[in-house]
Amino acid sequence: MDDLDRLVRRLVQNVRNSHPQYLSQPVEVSELYQTLIPYRHNRTELEIETNQDYEAALCQLLSGERGYATGDSAMQDAMRKELSSPNPNTAVFRDYAAARVTLTAEAVRHFADSPTSIQRGAPSSTPRASAASATNSAAGECRYCGGTLPDGRRVLFCPSCGQNLMVQRCPACGTELEIHWKYCITCGRGVAAT
Repeated sequence: MDDLDRLVRRLVQNVRNSHPQYLSQPVEVSELYQTLIPYRHNRTELEIETNQDYEAALCQLLSGERGYATGDSAMQDAMRKELSSPNPNTAVFRDYAAARVTLTAEAVRHFADSPTSIQRGAPSSTPRASAASATNSAAGECRYCGGTLPDGRRVLFCPSCGQNLMVQRCPACGTELEIHWKYCITCGRGVAAT
C-alpha cells in the first residue's frame, strides 16, 4: 500500500464517519485538504512523512489515478501534466480549490472496511498513535464520566457522555488538546498524562 492508497483509505474512513453524503456526492477540492483529510490531523494514520509527499498523493487522487476519483477533466489533465514534470509543483491542487471531485464506488467499496495501521496493531513511534491504540483496544472506563466503554471495538467517543476520547481538555482553560501534549497551547498549564 503506497501513499495514494493510504490517502484514499483515510479519506473514505473520515467521510464515512463525519460526512457520509460525500460517499456518493461531489466534494470541493478545498474541503478535501482543509476538512476531510488535512495533513496535520491525519499524518499518523496516513503514514506520510512530509507535506510534499501528502500533496503529491493528493494530486494523484485528483488526477484520477487508479480510478479512485472522478472530476473536472481540465483539472485532472493539469494534475497529470504537473506530476509528470521533472520538478512538480505539488501545491498545484490549490489552484482548483473550487473544483469538485467524486469518490468512485469502487474506491469506496475497496477501502470501506480496510483497517488502519493503528487498528491492525502495527507498531508506531508516535505517542498519539499509541494513545489511540490503547483507547481503541482496551475496554475500560471513560476518563470523563467513568462510564463503561465497549470491548472489542474502536471507541472514539464515549457512549455514555459523548466526549471525544481522542483528545483531552486543559483543566484550567478547557482548550482541546491532543493526547500526547504535555502543556496547554492556550494557557501553558501542565497537563497530567492520560
